[in-house]
Amino acid sequence: MASLLGYRLGTPLSALSRVGFLVHGLSGGETLMEACSSERKVFLTLADDPWSHGHLAYISLARVDDERCGGEPGLSLASWATAEGLRIGDAAQKVTTLYGTPTATRNVEGGVVVRYDQGRALGRHVSLAISINQGVVVRIALGIEAGDL
Repeated sequence: MASLLGYRLGTPLSALSRVGFLVHGLSGGETLMEACSSERKVFLTLADDPWSHGHLAYISLARVDDERCGGEPGLSLASWATAEGLRIGDAAQKVTTLYGTPTATRNVEGGVVVRYDQGRALGRHVSLAISINQGVVVRIALGIEAGDL
């Protein structure tokens, strides 16, 4: 199954360490886990969804551009990059060098989101979405698509 930062989609959330994470129960029964990198520049989100029944369905890395990480101790990981070596803050050109032509591209306010098919997990389509703003990677998200049952 697809993974990012050593977190594998489809893993039971109960099997994940919660050390360093703020954990939120959402109104639909989903669980949201959030943590900051130790240098407070990258924000990590792990979550399930209504269809994954307590299994990891979404992993996201995002540039910290607000106060979300103020006062939090931070999470130390061996690497804050994809298996291919892409990091938050890398130049947009590195995305196509590492991943090739995207399966889909969408213009958004301030930039573009490129998507790459990543196979299937839990019987659903998996997509890697990379957000680029002003020529810089600002978010990397790996997720199981909703409604693809």
